[in-house]
Amino acid sequence: KSLSATVWMLSTHLDAASFLPADVRIVRLLLNMDPGGEHRIACTHEELSYTLGLSRVTVSRVLSALAKRGWIRPGYRSVTLTDLDAMERMVTDIQ
Repeated sequence: KSLSATVWMLSTHLDAASFLPADVRIVRLLLNMDPGGEHRIACTHEELSYTLGLSRVTVSRVLSALAKRGWIRPGYRSVTLTDLDAMERMVTDIQ
């Protein structure tokens, strides 16, 4: 299990190093953090920013925009994914 977590983290860092827009990188990460389909991800804005190599302000701005679209519901140290179809379309449309 530790090896798969390490591989996942490294692949996430490689994605973060790409030249995708911040919103796409954040949506992709959130989708990848929900492999079990529970749709509730325990994380802070700072943890997301560190993982993606973005500023916390950028992460907060993007999460706020996603919440306004109805794609996520922010909570205390968590994010609940509410519109997976729209999020998956965003990620696949950019590729």
